[in-house]
Amino acid sequence: MRIYFGGTFDPVHIGHLQLAQELSELFHQDKVYLLPCYQAVHKEEVSASAAQRLAMLQLAIKDYPNVCIDTREVLSAAPSYTFNTLNAIREEVPDEAIAFVIGTDSLITFPDWFRSEKMASLTNLIVIERPEGSYRAGLNNSSETLSDSSACNKEKYREYLDRVLDLGFKLVKQPELLEINRSGLLISLKLSLLAISSTEIRSLVRENKAVNHLVSDAVAAYIKEYKLYQN
Repeated sequence: MRIYFGGTFDPVHIGHLQLAQELSELFHQDKVYLLPCYQAVHKEEVSASAAQRLAMLQLAIKDYPNVCIDTREVLSAAPSYTFNTLNAIREEVPDEAIAFVIGTDSLITFPDWFRSEKMASLTNLIVIERPEGSYRAGLNNSSETLSDSSACNKEKYREYLDRVLDLGFKLVKQPELLEINRSGLLISLKLSLLAISSTEIRSLVRENKAVNHLVSDAVAAYIKEYKLYQN
């Protein structure tokens, strides 16, 4: 099975790396692929350049032998549509199981993604629930938030989950099923997700505060050397 974890990684932080490592162990995979995008179509423009984000990823994974980088999107110099990427991967491995990792924020918007109705034919989905705290819901910077701590918001989570299941995915609870099924399955997991965000890191850098506890030392040094996220 191939596991792909996409994002802007602006910058990559220890939460990304720990999650990738934990997925590697849970699904017994030698590799988990980080899939940095060139330009996300559902997010604001990234702050660091594609080359800088890729350089930080390369520095960050040196201590994580089970984590590697798929560079096809970040080197494409075009907006990144997950459907197109998965379609390209499918041409390379037509019969191998594939799993694409999304968070709860992406779960909410997933039905609005380009060709989302075709995704179940290409990949399995691993949805990482945020164990605590809140996340923004919806498009266009909606102010709606969900906190996993309340019954009401758990119902909301299930509502968003059902919208994705309506696209043709089947909900399962056993991780090993994704390893033997080519596509079409969805598993929702609560892993040890760290409460770290790239947005928070960029804000701390602008305030001239230390971020060494949130990113690897090599990434912190790179941010300082190239004066990233100053404005």
